[in-house]
Amino acid sequence: MQIPPLLAEGIVLGHASQTPALSQQQALFIASQLEPDAAAKAKSVSTRYALLTYNSTTTPAAHAPLRDVPVWIVWYQKIPLEAASSSVDPTPFPQATHDLYVFLDASSGKELMAVWA
Repeated sequence: MQIPPLLAEGIVLGHASQTPALSQQQALFIASQLEPDAAAKAKSVSTRYALLTYNSTTTPAAHAPLRDVPVWIVWYQKIPLEAASSSVDPTPFPQATHDLYVFLDASSGKELMAVWA
């Protein structure tokens, strides 16, 4: 159930067995309001209900530690990268798209974090 780019960031997912207070449709709607560009430009969108464990490895910590928090993960896939003007930066991007993972508290709908990969 682990997603390699998230695992590399210190994000561990677990199996959630309880029923979330927030529905999948509500999670998709909230995420689309929080990240409208990603929602509009993503080639596909998927969701997953899981338990989130995260201990920030940065100093200062980017987020408070989270342990087994029920979340909806909204995964915006293959969002096109918008290249800077070649006159500003002639270096091409190593990839043409990226993904965005939005983590919403499954009880309140509050965004806990968003991770670009």
